[in-house]
Amino acid sequence: MRLSSLRARISLLLLVSLLLPATGYTHARLVDSLPAQGEQLDESPAVLILRFSEPVQPVTFQLVPAEVGAPRALRLPDPGELLEIALTEPLEPGDWALRYRVVSADAHPVGGSIEFRILGSPVTVGQEPGALLAPSPAPPHVTAPPGTTEPSRAGLLVNARALYMALLLLSAGGALFLLMIDVPAGQREPLRRWVAGCVLGGLIAGLAYLQFSGAVLLGGDRGWFDPAGLRIATGSSLGTSVFLASAGWLMLLAGLRWPQALLLGAGVLLLVVSRALTGHPASRDPSWLLMPLMVLHVSCAAWWAGGLWPLHRLLGSLAPEQAAPRVRHFSVLAMAAVAVLVFAGLLMALVHLSVPGALLGTGYGRLLIAKVMLLALLLAVAAWHKLALTPRLFAGDAAAARRMRLGIRVEAVLLAALILTSVTLAGTMPEAPPAW
Repeated sequence: MRLSSLRARISLLLLVSLLLPATGYTHARLVDSLPAQGEQLDESPAVLILRFSEPVQPVTFQLVPAEVGAPRALRLPDPGELLEIALTEPLEPGDWALRYRVVSADAHPVGGSIEFRILGSPVTVGQEPGALLAPSPAPPHVTAPPGTTEPSRAGLLVNARALYMALLLLSAGGALFLLMIDVPAGQREPLRRWVAGCVLGGLIAGLAYLQFSGAVLLGGDRGWFDPAGLRIATGSSLGTSVFLASAGWLMLLAGLRWPQALLLGAGVLLLVVSRALTGHPASRDPSWLLMPLMVLHVSCAAWWAGGLWPLHRLLGSLAPEQAAPRVRHFSVLAMAAVAVLVFAGLLMALVHLSVPGALLGTGYGRLLIAKVMLLALLLAVAAWHKLALTPRLFAGDAAAARRMRLGIRVEAVLLAALILTSVTLAGTMPEAPPAW
């Protein structure tokens, strides 16, 4: 393919991304309700109705009286865009608040409160639910504020997600290294043990990630190990993603126990695909574009992150001239991976942000800037390795090998910061206002 043709195709893709609709790139939001926010009713409703912008999974619903009294827990409706909750008994006149908490399609909690007042006497329940939500030409714009979550819980969840993602990248990248780099026979067993350790850690981290996510989705003062939280998390898109990743890790273990390239490759594929099944790519349009881009993005990140420790070990155990061909092979593939990673990340950013001003005007945009700056630092260290140190390795320079090992440690620190930024970015609404 000629270079001009390739540039033309890339430009066309960027133009298409810029022209994609700017609406809808947020978590689920409440678009209509009955009663409406602040509405005054002459009599008690027979059913409470909430309409969301996308299908949601109910978590908790409570009616809280303004006067002194205990909140009334309500029966959870079936998942969907339209939630209907039939009341078993009429409500007394007075001020009431309907507090709700749901899980959106991208596995994020959404909660809020709808206040209303009953002026008249209660009526007998039993009206047809569908008759209460008459279509209106201009439905009220009711936005659901985020559900309340303790900062300590949110912080622990971010750390659990970062550990989970780090182990996913390390195990997938380590398996790719074994598949694609000519590792000497004496070094393959230590690398297999390293990948197996990452796999076992990933299986444990996946379970902890689900449990912590469930606690955050439940909200309130529910305990970390409440079984209801785990049920909610496993029933969300996050549960599907973690289960697929667990299948990939088990396949990697089988491929390491009975060395088979097919098993290792299939395990890596399941791991990188699992990341695209939850979060923004799986729940936002155009998902047909965002999900494959996320698979490419994670695959390239895994190659880079998962190859650092194997390279560090080879540089410390082999003569510089023996390590040099492996370093060059990894470097060539890493440069290609970085190009794909940046291209996929750029397209996803264009879809989510829609306009350049969102880079500075939203928390999502500022996190994206921080991520790009960390990536730039990583690229600078990688360029130093490739341009300055790799030629000296071929000449047998032991000092170059020592400096490259030091540079790899710096890359590892930068990658840890990059992963932490990325998982925070994944939990941030593209339209969220900046937090600083």
